Amino acid sequence: FHWGFHSARRGEYDFTGNRDVDALLSLCERLGLYVLAAPGPYICAETSGGGFPFWLLEDRAVRIRHMATTGVLRYDEAFMDACAEWYDHIVPFLARHE
Repeated sequence: FHWGFHSARRGEYDFTGNRDVDALLSLCERLGLYVLAAPGPYICAETSGGGFPFWLLEDRAVRIRHMATTGVLRYDEAFMDACAEWYDHIVPFLARHE
């Protein structure tokens, strides 16, 4: 599921209309389809921003991939806080349809 599609602005999440995850998962259940949910935060290079919302990509204080110039992975608390907020919104939908 594309984080950026559901969160155009920091702190705002839209799961209505064509963004209605619950309706999509309910339809799949009725049709007998299995869903392999990939809530991200990174979902694929072929999507806009890899699934990250543009507001997050624009924030220079956040290290999206946790990479310094040395190539060493580093924990970024601001990035993880944003991810936790996304999971707080998307996971309840997924859990209802386990």
